[in-house]
Amino acid sequence: MRSVTRARGAAPKRFAPVAYTFRMRADHDTSSRQLFAYPELVCELLAGFVPYPWASRCNAATCERVNASYASDAGHQRHDDMVWRVRCGARELYLVLEFQSRQERWMALRMQVYIGLLYQDLLKQGALGNGDPLPPVLPLVLYNGAERWHASLRLEDLARPAPAGLRGLQPRQRYLLVDLAGYAKAASGPPDNILKALFRAAHMPSSEGLELLPFISRWLGSQQNDALRRTVASWVRTHLQHQFEGIKIPSTLEEVHAMYGRKFATFEELFEYEAIQKGLRKGLEQGLEQGLEQGLRQGLEQGARQARQDLVRELVQRSLGELPAAMAGLIEAADTEQLKSWTGKLLDGVHPVELFNGQAR
Repeated sequence: MRSVTRARGAAPKRFAPVAYTFRMRADHDTSSRQLFAYPELVCELLAGFVPYPWASRCNAATCERVNASYASDAGHQRHDDMVWRVRCGARELYLVLEFQSRQERWMALRMQVYIGLLYQDLLKQGALGNGDPLPPVLPLVLYNGAERWHASLRLEDLARPAPAGLRGLQPRQRYLLVDLAGYAKAASGPPDNILKALFRAAHMPSSEGLELLPFISRWLGSQQNDALRRTVASWVRTHLQHQFEGIKIPSTLEEVHAMYGRKFATFEELFEYEAIQKGLRKGLEQGLEQGLEQGLRQGLEQGARQARQDLVRELVQRSLGELPAAMAGLIEAADTEQLKSWTGKLLDGVHPVELFNGQAR
């Protein structure tokens, strides 16, 4: 039995704050390696995404990270993404993890090659006793792309039909796919698994994704492994900071949780940021059309004011279910400073009727 090897990944790249989701693009492999360097999260993956009853009985204490780089007899190197030896109840098997950010037509073939190399390596290392059968393998692909995965899950689908008599002699290989974006889109209700919460937060609109932070924070508080706690907290903060550039993110998940507890106060700057970015882009387009420096400046100002108006209207509608005509008129006539003041008060929980009747400034 080989010793567990921890994966060390490079720091994730910065993301452009354009669409309001926490995206894991080119650094999907790196961030996933960081998470799945911990047996606790490997067990969470099996329990949450493998549809077999035995998968929920994974024992983190018996999980072992094994070699995923193989040399053929000719000296050629092949690298799998990650391999774990796991025990689920009385069952012992090998988990072959692949992290994909884009489509891969030949994934079933790649999995067959990886599993063959894994078996060959086990034999070379003497991991099997005399007469021992080959262990079962779970090939699993974590897919992070935006479009629906369309590659075949079966090797047979990639080959031409064999003539009669040869069909039973053809290689067969299947793999299990976890489509993260598809899962997040279909998921609803409170999560019951830390990876479900993380993957949903990474693929949901920002304000919805932030609603999962209390669950994540509570889960972290229940963990004894300090390194695991730091890795997951850092993963969450990194995705928040990369997506919402310019917003100060608390240094700990506990602080995030505390901020979240206020009514409408899931990062006040976040709500304003989203709206202002929309308005600034509109204003920038207006200014560029005019082609003058003065026009650009006016366009930016108009766009920012429009964004604040939209935000105040949305907050009023959330509270009242509608936007009364009198309030709509006040919002339309307000200047930028007045709109900013109203935004802060609404986010602090001041009722719209009280706010506008008193013309609070």
